[in-house]
Amino acid sequence: MKKIALTAAALVGLCVGGSASAADLAARPYVKSPVAEAAYNWSGFYLGVVAGANILNNTTVQGDEDLAYMPVNGRALGGNLGATLGYNWQFNRAVVGIEGDFSLFTGNTGHLLGYDETYYTQVRSNWLATIRGRAGYTFDNVLVYLTGGVAALNAAYTNIYDGFACNDTSEYSGCGTKTTWGLTAGAGMEYMLSRNLSLKAEYLYATFEHANICDANTAATTCSYPYIHSIDVNTVRAGLNYHFN
Repeated sequence: MKKIALTAAALVGLCVGGSASAADLAARPYVKSPVAEAAYNWSGFYLGVVAGANILNNTTVQGDEDLAYMPVNGRALGGNLGATLGYNWQFNRAVVGIEGDFSLFTGNTGHLLGYDETYYTQVRSNWLATIRGRAGYTFDNVLVYLTGGVAALNAAYTNIYDGFACNDTSEYSGCGTKTTWGLTAGAGMEYMLSRNLSLKAEYLYATFEHANICDANTAATTCSYPYIHSIDVNTVRAGLNYHFN
């Protein structure tokens, strides 16, 4: 009888202990695994320098349709060097921001021949400035983005008619410097070297409103036969940014 009683008591203890363990397991709350956060912080202000190459495309026509050497088309290759200022907001892996830049252009003189050396038009771009939005996705220390906004181009225009200089009011030559506004869009990739330094590569396309240059034989208040320049610019550049985060 004692053996039977001890055996029964042991079985009851096992059942009670097992029930308690099962209850403990059922009472444990479910904990959701955290979403992996980006390891690098892209938020905040940044300041940088950019340098690269650009291609300027120009088409010129004149108001006087009798000048058969118009329209003319040309292309000029040059370099650029400038500065960038921007701000990023990071939302987990998404990054949005605003960026402004100013670049000086060198070597962008397009000599577009008409009949011969006595009839030609020439364009020299001086500087380009843009204000753009950026939106991208970060793979930790790599940011891939699209960008777009407004742009301004300053260029000097030389239009020679029958070999006469720009300041010769007896003929229809005309010269001038103008700043024109337009739109720009592009894409890029940025690589974080450290907590504060990043390298980027970027492509931008910009197209601008027509630049009308009056001929010198016209009064300042009129422009009967303007030289009408249509310009777009393709820019490829690299940059180094310092992030204040």
